[in-house]
Amino acid sequence: MKNRNILVTGGAGFVGSNLTRSLANLGANIIVLDNQSKGKHNLLTKQDNIKYLVKDLNKLSESELLKILSGIEILYHLAAEKHSSQNQISVEDILSTNISATYRLFQAASKASVKKIVFTSSLYAYGRYALPPARENDLPKPDTLYGISKLSAEHMLRQIFNDNNNINYTIARLFFVYGPGIKPYSDKFSMGYKSVLLKHFQRMINNEAPIIYGSGQQGLDYIYIDDVVKALILCAGNNKSNNKTLNISTGKYNSILDLTQMAKNICGFTGNTIFQTADKTDNTIRCGDNSLASETLDWTPNISIEHGLKNLYEWIIKNG
Repeated sequence: MKNRNILVTGGAGFVGSNLTRSLANLGANIIVLDNQSKGKHNLLTKQDNIKYLVKDLNKLSESELLKILSGIEILYHLAAEKHSSQNQISVEDILSTNISATYRLFQAASKASVKKIVFTSSLYAYGRYALPPARENDLPKPDTLYGISKLSAEHMLRQIFNDNNNINYTIARLFFVYGPGIKPYSDKFSMGYKSVLLKHFQRMINNEAPIIYGSGQQGLDYIYIDDVVKALILCAGNNKSNNKTLNISTGKYNSILDLTQMAKNICGFTGNTIFQTADKTDNTIRCGDNSLASETLDWTPNISIEHGLKNLYEWIIKNG
């Protein structure tokens, strides 16, 4: 990555900021494009090889996009809007950012002769809530607008841009990413699964019981941020990943009950757990088969869930 010119959209977010720092440390020249709705550039390391553009992707014209993309070799597109039952992001926001603005960005990237696009898609493109672990050749049936929007962007790369413009891409379907630096969003921008671990730790730090909705048998494939960043960097630097869709996951899952007990052990919390009425995720399992990514990228997630949770807890304590 040394001296490569790279654009990272959404580079002030949780995954984007960690990716940006790692790329900068490898010697890349980076432009971060972010509207700062969920992250702040001033939280990132100030380095000579990182340039920050506080701009809204939705509001950029073709000429502005072409100017930003001039000389860019690799585009990481992470910027997206996501909604859940906890927030108020509108349908229009999701469609505008995840489909319309994404299309314009990809079109500009093609005109600017960008060599490679790495697009972060999501497990929500599958619409799968049961075993066996999701595989990339499964028929996707997203049942959320967010998942539909991510799958639409995937198709843009596969059919429109790659077939017609010879631009290489890798689609990285991220599963449940966690770790130090995860954003403690307000309710408006709550990201659902991301808040589970934060809320558990924050409640227990305040000597309050963790809360589980339903049986606690929900299974989640949590993957540590450092492992995700390593995979994303390999996606750009490995020609074997060209024009492929890859699950960035651990291939394993942990139940909410098990995660809660691990968090209790780390905190030294000996109180009871509160069980409340089940939500729609009760008894679901969301897990991704990562064998194709492991083979293609020569990559294996290294951080265990126990180690990752300990790091997250220590970060929360350190940062109040």
